Amino acid sequence: MWGTVFALVGLTLGFMAGLQLSARPTGQVVVLVRPLPGNAFSARAGDTLVDLKTESQLVFSDTVLGRVDGADGAAVDPALLRRRLSVRVVDNAEVVIISYRGDTSLAATGMAQRVAEGLLEVRGERAAAESEDRADVIESALTKSEQDLVTVSESGKDPEAVAVLGQRIVALRSDLRGVVGVQPSPGSILAASAPRQPDALRLRAGLAVSGVVVAGLLGLWFGRRPRRGPRWLRRRPVRARPAAQAW
Repeated sequence: MWGTVFALVGLTLGFMAGLQLSARPTGQVVVLVRPLPGNAFSARAGDTLVDLKTESQLVFSDTVLGRVDGADGAAVDPALLRRRLSVRVVDNAEVVIISYRGDTSLAATGMAQRVAEGLLEVRGERAAAESEDRADVIESALTKSEQDLVTVSESGKDPEAVAVLGQRIVALRSDLRGVVGVQPSPGSILAASAPRQPDALRLRAGLAVSGVVVAGLLGLWFGRRPRRGPRWLRRRPVRARPAAQAW
């Protein structure tokens, strides 16, 4: 009796636990992230791990997911992508691993790769915007320095100021060439794969069987226990009173 009851309870619990297992295949992409101005990970001088963890959260932003299309080129809801995405950072390495759960291994890997490409594109665009802002500042300072040099040179009163302004103009032009030159790479995709996933159906069946076995054993143990009842219902043995002594 009790064994059957506990077995049914174990089967139910095991089945419910099995439902929590995801049967969707997972694809993952390994991305090498390089420090880039305008991004959270912009230099190696700070705490690289903290900067990379901040950088990895960019994957979940609408800025990245909004430009990710499906395999057929159709737009995909960023909210749906966000629910199936996961990201982790590799310690002691400038590496971010993007994982995506899809309908098939091929589809999951392809989507993870497109998300990774979107991440690199956004990082590159942020660096380009940062460079443009910095170039504007340098060009403004360069224009003013050149005007000051002309004014001081025409006056002929301060040769030392002419020399200082000339050196400053040379430095500003060098900085400008560095800013408007070739931008460093935002990173690259090192590998794309679909790690072998455990068979969800077998795991579910295993959990259900384990629940039945464990609960059944508990039921048998419970059923074999002597049913003594509550302590207040137990009868106490009646002691015989000694016979009255005759006088």
